[in-house]
Amino acid sequence: MTQSRLILVEGLPGSGKTTTAATVSQLFKQMKPELNIIYYEEGRLDHPADYEGVAYLTEEEWRQLQARLPEWMNILERSERTQARIEARGHLLAYRRIRERTGLPLPIEVEQAIAGRDLYELPLDLHMELMVENWRTFAAKAADQAEGTVYLFECCFIQNPITMAMIRCGAEPEVAIDYVKRLEAEVAGLSPIVIYVDQSDLDLSFRKAVLERPREWSQGFMDYYLNQGYGAANIRLAQGESSEPLNRESSITGTVDVLKARRIWEEEILKRLECPVGKLDNSAYDEQEREYILKKILSELF
Repeated sequence: MTQSRLILVEGLPGSGKTTTAATVSQLFKQMKPELNIIYYEEGRLDHPADYEGVAYLTEEEWRQLQARLPEWMNILERSERTQARIEARGHLLAYRRIRERTGLPLPIEVEQAIAGRDLYELPLDLHMELMVENWRTFAAKAADQAEGTVYLFECCFIQNPITMAMIRCGAEPEVAIDYVKRLEAEVAGLSPIVIYVDQSDLDLSFRKAVLERPREWSQGFMDYYLNQGYGAANIRLAQGESSEPLNRESSITGTVDVLKARRIWEEEILKRLECPVGKLDNSAYDEQEREYILKKILSELF
C-alpha cells in the first residue's frame, strides 16, 4: 500500500471524535516517529482544506464593499481576502480571522455585506463548488510537502458535507454521497485513510454529550438539526404543525432520530469510498481499549 499522507477521523457528534483524533496524533508520533504529523482540529481558522468563518462575495458585492470601506479593505492581510478559485470568481473574506487578529468588531458595512454569505449558508451547489476547489488546492500543496509529512483532519471530510447537504439543505442521500466522493477524488493522490468512530447507542452517546457540554451548545445544536432541512421535513413534521418550540426532551429525542438517519447515510458513504476505512467502536469510552484498537487500525491501514 502507498503510504498515506492524510488521515481523516469521522463520526457522529458525541461519538468521541476529538478524543480519538488526539489519541491518533499521539500514537502516530510513537509508532511513526520518523514522520511529521500535522493535526488540524475541528473549527481551526487556518484549516488548509475546510473553511471556518469565511464569507463569499460576488465581484459586484466586493466592489461595493471596497467603495464603501477602501481604507479598511486595503489593510487586510492577504490570507483574509482572497479571490475564489471557481469559474464564477468572487472573493472570500475570512471575517472570523479578522475579528480574532484585530480584537475589534467588523464595521457595520461588512456585517451587512456578509450576512447570509458564510460558506455554510450559501446555496448548496455554490458551496460545494467552493469546497471542492479548496480541497483540490490543499491536495496539490500537500503533495509538494516533504515526503514524511502526514495530515490528520478531524470531521471535515464526511461530517461537514453531510451536515450541509442533509441537515441544512434537506438534499437527497445521493447528493451528500456525491459530495463526499468528489472530495475523495481530489485527495486520492494522498492515499487517504478514514478512521470512523462509532457508538452502539446513539441516544446514550448524545445525551452524554448534552450533559457534559454547555447548554448553549446543545440547544444551538438541536435547533440547527430540527428547524431546517432534514429535521424540519421529517422530525418537526412528525411532531405536528405547531410552530411552538419543542420542549427539551422532545428536542433531544428528535435530534437523536436525525442522528440515527444521518448514521445510515454515513454508513452508505463509507461503503462507497475507495480509500481504506477503519472502524472504532467507542461505546465503552474506554481509553485503553481505544488505544489498542487504534494501534491495530494504524498498523493495518498505514
